[in-house]
Amino acid sequence: QKHTFMRLRYVKENGLPEYKTSMVNGPASDDLPTIVVLAPSSRHKIALAREGGVQAPGDFHLVLDSSWLIQETYPDGTTKLLVKKGVAFDDKGQATVVDYETPRRVHYFADYFTLGSNDRNDGDVFESMEVTDYGDIDAPTSVTGGLGVPKASLANVVIATFNNLATVERRFKENPGQIAAIILEPILMNVGLCMPQPGFLQGLRDICDKNGSLLIFDEVKTGAKLCWGGASEYFGVHPDMICIAKSIGGGFPLAAFGAKTSVMDLISQHKVFHGGTYNTNPVSMAAGLATFRDVLTRENYTHVGKLSDKLVAGYRKIVAKSGLQAYIAEAGANGALMLYPKEIVNYRDWEPVDVDLWRHYWFGMVNRGVMPQPYWWDEQWTISVQHTEADIDAHLAAFGDIADSLATAQHERLKNPVLAAAH
Repeated sequence: QKHTFMRLRYVKENGLPEYKTSMVNGPASDDLPTIVVLAPSSRHKIALAREGGVQAPGDFHLVLDSSWLIQETYPDGTTKLLVKKGVAFDDKGQATVVDYETPRRVHYFADYFTLGSNDRNDGDVFESMEVTDYGDIDAPTSVTGGLGVPKASLANVVIATFNNLATVERRFKENPGQIAAIILEPILMNVGLCMPQPGFLQGLRDICDKNGSLLIFDEVKTGAKLCWGGASEYFGVHPDMICIAKSIGGGFPLAAFGAKTSVMDLISQHKVFHGGTYNTNPVSMAAGLATFRDVLTRENYTHVGKLSDKLVAGYRKIVAKSGLQAYIAEAGANGALMLYPKEIVNYRDWEPVDVDLWRHYWFGMVNRGVMPQPYWWDEQWTISVQHTEADIDAHLAAFGDIADSLATAQHERLKNPVLAAAH
């Protein structure tokens, strides 16, 4: 019951009208062209489902959990898919949670969908689907990023929402004296770039000081790429510990952490053990020293900053001219084209990324000789000290060549939404 309620509240919070409830007691008809989409909690999918309801009122059902479906096996060995509960939509986009006393035969089924598709499925193949439930945004549920994580690890990590200090305060109140540290990326990465809102990082510093907890910055992705003094200098907030990695190795395997004396003393006093294969590897250490001394200099940060300013300004000008619904997120050497009408402020805001449109952007750029970022829609571009103004000009020329077509495609998709699986 609670699980279902959370999903319905998620529907309500993400742009749909107030939902109604309805119990259907009449007999089922095999002639009704019932369309079912099994979709995890994703605002993009919910919005598309609403549009599907407008185009096929009463016949389109959004199923938020696999338990809302049943599969029956007939004497001849064939299997049929039935829906016993779903969110249906009328021609005004009104959502109604429908419970069928007699489950309704599914004629078209997908775990993602293309609006207007006529590919007949008849529900004869159904694989159960685990649906990730992130819980209430004000009290997120701890979930794993993949298989193989013990439940005890989840129990030891409580989650708060990025850019939401109230959720952090809530976790400390729920776990008095039990939270050892707050660990986060100072800029949320692997969502393009999600910048901390003004006061968020300082608010975390204050909460840690009040509760005797450590503030840890995970700078594996931001380290050495924001400015000479890292996130501490960039944002003016000093953590108790930082973790940095590949950016300091010049291409060699190297990682490091730094902390306040009171923390590092625990290692020197042998109260906390620290060891590692590369601690005394001469090649990695030589590469690290060369990177710090000859590459990550203040002069080079100034050079990268000028190139970044030029690239970002050029992108913004082209975006505005083309009418593309997008913005440019940037920090230090990093930046990204964010295909959203407004700035994202947390992970859930990022989830409805238009993967197909992003792919058109990436391949369009690569086909013109520019790799704008590593291949994946959660990545960012990184400007190197080796880049020149000519490289920035080539990058902007390629983007300028495809921006109008991207905007046209985006506008068509907004009028007639198409969803592709993000896998």
